[in-house]
Amino acid sequence: MKASEAKLSHLVHHDALTNLPNRLLFSARLDHAITHRNTNEKIAMLHMDLDRFKHINDSLGHTYGDELLIQVTARLTQTLNPTDIVARVGGDEFSILVEELDDNDDASRVADNIVAAMEQPFTLNGHDYFTTASIGIAIAPDHGEDIDVLTKNADIALNQAKDLGRNNYALFQPELSESVEEWIKLEPQLRKAISEKQFRLFYQPQMDRSGDNIIGAEALIRWQHPERGLISPIHFLGIAEEIGLMKKIGNWVLEEAFQQLAIWRQAGLRSFKLAINLASDQITKQNLPDKISSLLNAYKIPPDMIELEILETFLLEHQHESSKTFTELRALGINLALDDFGTGYSSLSYLKKLPINKIKIDQSLVRDIPEDANDEAITKAVILLGHTLDLKVCAEGVETPEQRAFLEIEGCDQLQGYLFSKPIDPADFSNLLRQHNRLVALEA
Repeated sequence: MKASEAKLSHLVHHDALTNLPNRLLFSARLDHAITHRNTNEKIAMLHMDLDRFKHINDSLGHTYGDELLIQVTARLTQTLNPTDIVARVGGDEFSILVEELDDNDDASRVADNIVAAMEQPFTLNGHDYFTTASIGIAIAPDHGEDIDVLTKNADIALNQAKDLGRNNYALFQPELSESVEEWIKLEPQLRKAISEKQFRLFYQPQMDRSGDNIIGAEALIRWQHPERGLISPIHFLGIAEEIGLMKKIGNWVLEEAFQQLAIWRQAGLRSFKLAINLASDQITKQNLPDKISSLLNAYKIPPDMIELEILETFLLEHQHESSKTFTELRALGINLALDDFGTGYSSLSYLKKLPINKIKIDQSLVRDIPEDANDEAITKAVILLGHTLDLKVCAEGVETPEQRAFLEIEGCDQLQGYLFSKPIDPADFSNLLRQHNRLVALEA
């Protein structure tokens, strides 16, 4: 009976797969460490999860996923000191308790060692596979002296590490907590914004190589908040993605953009390509080609006037499962552009495998031209790469005449940025098109 009780107690407090302490036992150890901490000592809670573990689980199966978790456990144990406590607290989530620290840098060094250890390949069924780790760090007493507070702050820091590009760690900062509180306030308001139609589309012109002729426009969403005024998408799209609203918002953008393009065509304004950004949920959670085909028919829009923009980061993670969707869209006559090109970290082989028409150079590469020789060199290489693959190249974030001159000399096909126009509402864009038409007529 005693042996059975001991076994049952072990099962209650330990993870069955890895034999590590579970969340319950880790919380007890963390509480004990906080309570018995010496005045001059610090303790650190590190919250870690594996980057893109789901892709390995989905592609290889749960048996290999479990084997990977066992190997991760062994590597963590080898990397940490014997006095450190590591627990499996979720599917691919681990928490680590490090005691008797002199300063916060000690915790950062522990996290750095873990990140480096996880970068090495794991061998599954005779083949090497790679998964990296993201880690959030919270320190007691600096970031809280309560289990719930410390756990929450470590989780906030983990999200920050992921936002920094994964394969990274982040130390909790008080302003991160403020942003989470802002997130909590905005979530119900964002849900209400959909039902009350508070979103607006603005349009930013895309110019030809010389910067003199409008050849396209990008539709960009804004939130017309009833109290805070116009809100940029950088402040709410991340929240929308987290709470599963991007499919609804993305489909609203499609409908609104098609309708506005039909209005411009009926008004006799010159033809141009309209670029519309796609959310990942629109591509993976619905039949997107059917949706686009329906909109083309409903608004009588020629398919070559539509350009759908896909983030490079999405393509790197979903190129295989999305290739059929992109092929079907191209079969409809729709143009496809790769947005934020130059921010990904992978082989460029997808450029020749997928039916992309255009790549858009990320504004982070354009911003420091001509001061930064490295950015100039990378931009030249991207333009050459695009043209070699028979792709159009558009540079985003063009703000100075010097940038414009450089890009024109290098043969960049299209330019977009505040040098030509900020994103403007449909009425102002209509006026811009009419003004442009008059200038074209005068020059003719």
